Amino acid sequence: MTTFVLNEALPIYEVIAYNFAEQANNKIHISDVATKFGFQGGLVPGVADHAYMTHPIAEALGREWLNHGTMETKFLKPIYHGELVKVLARVTSTDPLKINIELRNSEDTICGVGSAGLCGETAAPAIEDYPEVHLPEEKHEPVAEALTVGLVFGNVLKEFVLEEIEQKQATEFVESLSIFRGQEAVCHPSILLEYANDILIQNVTLGPWIHTGSRCLHYGLPVDGETVSIRGKVVDSLTKNGHEMVTLDIGIFGLEDRSIQRIEHHAIVRLRGS
Repeated sequence: MTTFVLNEALPIYEVIAYNFAEQANNKIHISDVATKFGFQGGLVPGVADHAYMTHPIAEALGREWLNHGTMETKFLKPIYHGELVKVLARVTSTDPLKINIELRNSEDTICGVGSAGLCGETAAPAIEDYPEVHLPEEKHEPVAEALTVGLVFGNVLKEFVLEEIEQKQATEFVESLSIFRGQEAVCHPSILLEYANDILIQNVTLGPWIHTGSRCLHYGLPVDGETVSIRGKVVDSLTKNGHEMVTLDIGIFGLEDRSIQRIEHHAIVRLRGS
């Protein structure tokens, strides 16, 4: 693995932000709806912001980080389609390795912050801690009273098809790193964040909503043709400034109950005034 120096700055990553979710069910990505909530236009998805922030980390740490890494992101301000955004990353600790990350928009405003490193000896989640539960016949309402702490969500299954995923990573995440492209491509971490979003979507009745951040622990990668199980539960819910907010503990598992990722997932599930 590359040796890092304290306060070392990684190469700045620049990318033109792409709102790939304009046709999605979440209307916060559509300008006509987003402007009603005070935004300038449709929001670029949080999974895309996360993807931009992973680029310098994946470039520096490669497969070791994808299999045994950590990544925490918090989205402070929206990114809009067509903006030139940049990601700045700096080493703030070498033992253990910690890299701080900033996502800045075209006006050089900090829109996201985060950190990344390696898992070390962190124990992988056990599938027994994430019960097998069917999706609810009626979805839960997006309010704290319904999304009580300990509520177990119905499981979601995904078939991981590498050819489809490779194309998605290149187009939707505007990802150019060779590790995510071509016949030898591997799964981008933001694909797994989309899986985390999907378990929320499949279990809760959502209008416009916002992914506000995530903490991800990587334990492996899905392989071509593998069926992936996404399981989760509510660990916090509250009403704040009129918004309904939830925190989920999500485990993602592959064949033979193999741990792939654990995600602490944060979202505003109902916006004030909706």
